[in-house]
Amino acid sequence: MAAKKTTAMRGVKEALRSLKGKTAKKPTKAKTTKRKPLAKATKKKATKKTRRLAPKKAPKKKRAPKKATKASSGQSGPGLELALEKLNDREKRVVDALNGKGSGSREIFTIDDLAESCWKSKSRAQANSWVRNSLRRLIRGGVVEKVERGQYRIADSGRKKLARAA
Repeated sequence: MAAKKTTAMRGVKEALRSLKGKTAKKPTKAKTTKRKPLAKATKKKATKKTRRLAPKKAPKKKRAPKKATKASSGQSGPGLELALEKLNDREKRVVDALNGKGSGSREIFTIDDLAESCWKSKSRAQANSWVRNSLRRLIRGGVVEKVERGQYRIADSGRKKLARAA
């Protein structure tokens, strides 16, 4: 086994010589230096007389209370003044479907009913998603009211806004 290692090493050395054109140098160990031991600190324990007090920090400035900001969308949050001109296309479609083409009746619609009447060409899941997302701002704006879970109708204030806009 030892003979194999030495012949292998000779082959490596010869290869190195042929590559460099010089004689190969033997690898050397990295030199390490001994560190000197640290001098022992002669620290005395603090007594009442020798104890130093840390300088006092300046008191923090009081910040003004944050003003309540209006959320731009979603059902949660404060009420939202929503003008009918600022509604996007999807919200307008939902309002038109809830209004029942101006019949004045306040029918109760489910999300599926609204999705079918607004987006017949879209998949059921996509249409339901668009209806749910459109209803969030409409509810906060007071245009639509939630009757029960998944059931909505146009609010009185929503009907009045639509009558003024027409």
